[in-house]
Amino acid sequence: MHIGRFEFCPGLIPSLATLMVLPLLLTLGFWQLQRAEFKARLSAERDDAMQGVPVALERLQPDWEQGRYQRVEAHGHYLPDRQVMLDNQVLRGRPGYWVLTPFQPDGLDQMILVNRGWVPMDADRGVLPQLAVDRDGRNVVGYLDRPPRPGIRLGESVVSRDGWPLVVLEVDYDELQVRLGQQLVPMLLQLEEQADDGFERDWRVTSEFGPNTHRGYALQWFSLAAVLTLLYVGLNIRRRPAED
Repeated sequence: MHIGRFEFCPGLIPSLATLMVLPLLLTLGFWQLQRAEFKARLSAERDDAMQGVPVALERLQPDWEQGRYQRVEAHGHYLPDRQVMLDNQVLRGRPGYWVLTPFQPDGLDQMILVNRGWVPMDADRGVLPQLAVDRDGRNVVGYLDRPPRPGIRLGESVVSRDGWPLVVLEVDYDELQVRLGQQLVPMLLQLEEQADDGFERDWRVTSEFGPNTHRGYALQWFSLAAVLTLLYVGLNIRRRPAED
């Protein structure tokens, strides 16, 4: 192909490689943009639900999943001697735990794990933070959400440190119900940031990847596609020899 004083003459192997890789890079970029739109809608729904008037927790049973992001309130008491610490939780670059305290709502057969917030990990992993809270009756207000799921489960048990407080690698409701001896609501109650008896809570920071993260990934894939295109053209175009 002649383009002015230049000639574009790509080889078979570079052309096949580019035709295989370029669509993949573009597909990944557009997929990340779709994920960003989905997360943006999800974030808006969550923010709207969190601004609403809290409803009584027991009104959402038994379809708990439909109550995700619903702002709820419940009256009952904590079980301070049966607390759970969710390991491998990073906040602003620091490793730590989420503190999940079982809460027994009045008038409900099931308990619910209340996420009271994030605590930093000690330099010595054998030293656990103080999680004190009393058993006095109280109202708790927050919103419902699913617990995070690790990408790969490495063993049969999620418990990394036995005894109370229990340190776990993920929230496995089946195992926790056995250890607690009672049924659990299959959601977390994320304690409101201004509520008492909690630790560091910034749910927008500790939540799953947001829209901007996916947009950043999309930009990376599109940049790689652009670099591949430039390399393909640049390495296969030559100046034509001057004619007499």
